[in-house]
Amino acid sequence: MGLIGLKLGKDGCFIASNTEQYFLPGFTVDAVDTTGAGDAFCAGMLYGIHEQWDLDRSMRFANAMAAMCLTDTTTSEGMKEIGEIEKLMSRIPLRKPAI
Repeated sequence: MGLIGLKLGKDGCFIASNTEQYFLPGFTVDAVDTTGAGDAFCAGMLYGIHEQWDLDRSMRFANAMAAMCLTDTTTSEGMKEIGEIEKLMSRIPLRKPAI
């Protein structure tokens, strides 16, 4: 599958495959430090692809990983277990699109 993704900071992300296009706003969190958020997003997206999730779920998971990363002063402390990421996905609202 061909896939391209654009991380849009707090505004979320845009992903396009050969057959689909998605925009997903970011999660609303209080950012402490942005270091590693892009790497966390990429790791989350790759995990979703590895697990054969659809693009929407993979994007939500990737955005949630990046959002978790933002909530602590060190990248490694911001990374949590998969269950914690999924809790964030269910309880934290997405931002309203800026576009």
